[in-house]
Amino acid sequence: MKIKFERQKIKKRVLKIEDEGIEVSIPDYHSKNDKGVKGFNKEGLEKAGKHGDLKFSQSLTRSDLLEISNMWLKKLKVKPKRIQIRKMKNKWSSCSSKGNVTFSSELILLPRQIAEYVIVHELLHLIVPNHGKTFKVLLSTYLPNWGELHSKLNFLSRNRLAEKIPPK
Repeated sequence: MKIKFERQKIKKRVLKIEDEGIEVSIPDYHSKNDKGVKGFNKEGLEKAGKHGDLKFSQSLTRSDLLEISNMWLKKLKVKPKRIQIRKMKNKWSSCSSKGNVTFSSELILLPRQIAEYVIVHELLHLIVPNHGKTFKVLLSTYLPNWGELHSKLNFLSRNRLAEKIPPK
């Protein structure tokens, strides 16, 4: 696996996993030999090995997100009041008690399978508004591998900081 190391004018360290390898970016005032940077790289490489099957080669579009949403709306037989895609700072998605579903525009940066997991997760909240047993049973029914997808999403949330990655 190829590892590319760059110093950039950024505030936080960023680890990107690409098909070609791993790209590590650190603030230009750090050295790659700094203790914190070495720990960040080691931890990131261990996690990358654990989630080495993540694929980012094909970028999604807003239309793709809507297409996936529409497919799952029919499958789940749910009707949200509104679906919107917009920039969200801290979440991948949300579902209001009024039935409005919002997806982060950053979902286009994720592998399709993980973006689809986020969409299904949020649409299921139109049926079950919490993360209780019923919700998890439904999630398991429609996406049997949801636990693995959730784990990968958490990994990406920590290591592939969306606001630092320009769309392809």
